[in-house]
Amino acid sequence: MTGSQLSEADGNRPPALPKDEPSRELNDGVMRSVQISKTEWSAPIPPPEAFNKYPESVQNRIMDLVEKESNSRHELLKNGFRAKISGDRLGQHYSFTVVMVSVMISAFLVLKGHPYGLIALVGIIPTMGAFLEKLKGIFHSKKDGES
Repeated sequence: MTGSQLSEADGNRPPALPKDEPSRELNDGVMRSVQISKTEWSAPIPPPEAFNKYPESVQNRIMDLVEKESNSRHELLKNGFRAKISGDRLGQHYSFTVVMVSVMISAFLVLKGHPYGLIALVGIIPTMGAFLEKLKGIFHSKKDGES
C-alpha cells in the first residue's frame, strides 16, 4: 500500500498533504504544518550544544580523532616544506654545477686562444654574481632586530 492509501485506510490519520503545500486547513478545521530542521557543521568538532549531548566515551573518541587528524595535517605540511626546500636546494646545486663547468670550459677556450670562450665567460659572470649574493645571504644572515 502506498502512503496515501494507508492514510485513507486508517481513520485516525489525516490525508497526506501535497509536497508543495507545507500547511493547510483540513476538513476538520485544524491547521496542520510540518517543519523540517537540519543541522550540520563542517568543523571536525561539533558545536558545544551538540557535543555535550554525546556520552563521555564518544566525546573522548571524537577528541582523539581530532588530535590524530591535526597531527597528520601538521606532518603533511612539514613534509611538504621539507620537499620544497630539498627541491630548491637540488636545483641550486645543479645550477651551480652547470655554471662552474661553463666557466671552466670558457677559461679553457680563452687559454687556447678562442675568442668565443671570452664571450661565454662574460655571459656567465652575472649568473655567478647571483649565486654569490645568495650564498652571502645564507652565511651572513641578519641578526634579530637589524633591518
